[in-house]
Formats: sequence, C-alpha cells, structure tokens
Amino acid sequence: MRRKCFYCLFFLFLFGNACGNTKFEKGNSIADSIKIINPLPDNKSLEDEFTEDSLQKDKLHEFDLMDKLEKNRVVIVPWGDSVSIDLDGDGKNEMVSMHLSIQSEHSDGDWRYALPVLNVNGAVFGEDDFYQCCYPNGGLVEGFETGWYILNIDVSDPYIEIGMEYHEGRDFRTCFLRYQQGEFAFVGSIETNLVVPKQSFSLFTFDGNNFQEPDWEGVREEIFALQDRIRIEGIRGDGTIHLAGYHDIIEEWESKMVGWRLENSKDFQARLIFDPEYLDYGELVRNVIPVEKVLKQDTTFYLYKDGKDKETVRLLAGTEIWFRHYYPKERWMEIAYDEGGVYKNGSQSAWFQVLDELYENIDNPKGTIRLPDKEISPYDCFDDLMWGG
Repeated sequence: MRRKCFYCLFFLFLFGNACGNTKFEKGNSIADSIKIINPLPDNKSLEDEFTEDSLQKDKLHEFDLMDKLEKNRVVIVPWGDSVSIDLDGDGKNEMVSMHLSIQSEHSDGDWRYALPVLNVNGAVFGEDDFYQCCYPNGGLVEGFETGWYILNIDVSDPYIEIGMEYHEGRDFRTCFLRYQQGEFAFVGSIETNLVVPKQSFSLFTFDGNNFQEPDWEGVREEIFALQDRIRIEGIRGDGTIHLAGYHDIIEEWESKMVGWRLENSKDFQARLIFDPEYLDYGELVRNVIPVEKVLKQDTTFYLYKDGKDKETVRLLAGTEIWFRHYYPKERWMEIAYDEGGVYKNGSQSAWFQVLDELYENIDNPKGTIRLPDKEISPYDCFDDLMWGG
C-alpha cells in the first residue's frame, strides 16, 4: 500500500553554537558566500576540514556551482560534500555538510533505506529528525538518492533553504529546512521532485542479498551532472514553486501545474503551503487522458460551487462523469457529465466538496466528500477511482 505523508508543522532543535546578529544586506551576491569542499574523510571532523587550504579544493566545481546558484537559485551537492555558506543572512558563513547513514532503526542496516544526517556548525539534524518530517505516520524509507540542494526560494528574504528529495511510493517528494543560530526549522515539502534523474542513474547497487554502500567518490561526478537536470523553471525566486506534481484528492493523480507558496518568508519559521488557484483534471499529463468515472448509486450534487443557493442536480447510478477542476482552498470539485467537450469532459457541470483528501486522515485513508444530503466515502460514490489498494 502506498504511503502518503501529511504535512508536518516544523521541527525545531537547539544545538551547537549561535551565530552573530548582523543582518543580510541587500545587494550581496549569494554566489559570493558559497564554497564547495571535497567530501570529508571518515576519520576527520567537520571542523578539522574547514581550513583555508580546504576551501581552495575543487575550484572547477566551486565556480560552476556558485554560478549556478546565482543564476538558477538551486545548486545540487553530492552526499558527503560540504559547503560554506551564509544560511541565515547574518553575514557569517555556516559550515554545512550532509551524508547518508544507516545507523537508525528505520534503515535497519540497508543502504537502500539510508536517511540523511545534516550538520551545520556542529548542530545536527539527524536520521530520526528526517524520519519524523518525511514519514510522520511511519512507513519504510524510500530513496534519498540524488544528493541535496541549496536553494533560494525567495530572494527577498535573508534565508537560504536546504532541500532533500526522496521517493514515496510512485511519487517523489522534496522537503526543505532552514537554519538559524543553532536551530533548524522544517519549512515543508512539495509533492514532486526538483531533479529529473537519468534513467540509468542509481545511487545504490544490489548484490543479490542487500543494497551496498555506494562508491561515494565514483557517484560524485554523476550527482554533479544532475545539476543540468534540475527543473529550474519552477523555482522563480519570488517565494513560489510551480511544477507539475502529485496532489491526491479522492484518487491518486498528477497535475500539469501545481503551486506552492512560502508564507511569511522573512520569518525563520516560514511555511511552504499548497497554493494553486485550482487543479485542472482536463489537462494532459504525461500523455494520460483523464478517464470517466461511473456513479455507483443515484447521487445528488450541488449545482453551483459553494452550494450557497442550495440548488441541486440528481444523477442516476451508471452516469459517466469526469472530474474537471479542484479548488484546494475551499476544497470544491467540479464534475462534468453529458458527454461532449475536450477529452470527453462533458457539457454540464455539478459540484461536491472534499472534507478529507486521500490519505489525509490516517483513520480514513480513502477520504470523505460532502454532498447536499450526506457525507460519503468517494469509493461508495464513484467507480474506477485510482488508489494504491
């Protein structure tokens, strides 16, 4: 059964040394404050490696990634590599490193289920912390593979975000953190990936019994090469992200364009919220044409969005309908019936309201919809819905 994460609030942890209070000055180039450092040897601490000599390593990648961050607002960093960058806009660079680990019980010694460990100035956001953010309702870890990101979701605020991408069943998710003076804040996650990996790319290899620890130096260049496969068009620097992505409503579904907005971006504890005006079920996504659903029973729908005028329309069991538009703020779904229009969307419309989206309520994973005369499971109302089973 496919698991779904619910949106976490934020997780705040106090560790390490506090930084100064100098504020970010407008006009400072992000690229001026980032350096890429080679992976740390196993026997060296993060602090030992941050020397003037070490900052001169790997100049080719350093120049390339600094340039990419300035132009595209997203940089990919291989697991085990470290960066020196001002994350909180106080004018002082933080020492940042992230690697994968299989030390927690969630990984059970299997590299395929490795979890990240983030170290900023000695403050650690560890495996259990990531697990709570990414899998708040439990489940098996899946595929942190393509490295980690430094990105700037909103260029007008003082913060630089850290992102990690992972699999979730058939879906991808990408989660984001902020750091400030020894504390971490979980900003939120999006229901898609930032990188389109090559089909041949795989961080882990299977020897017939277990997934093996990667050859970190060997995959380093492969991860760097993914920089050119980042979906940079979706990161606009204005506090929003707009990409094709998944958002399950009453069935598993992918939308051609999904939007997220960084709310209160200048606040350390900003939240990345799901914020499209509507999702269009009539749009083609990956050459998939929306298919009709069939009513299982005679059903009364609202005639108009919001249902304020209380006018209704009753459709008989066996009627074919198509989902048209979903408005997530008010959770209203428009349906079409009476065949006609583009992709058989129908020429007449009606409405219902979604109370619980798919997987939103762990005790009711298939969701609930509201009709004029009752509340009902969508699976008792519509046939041919797509669900993980």
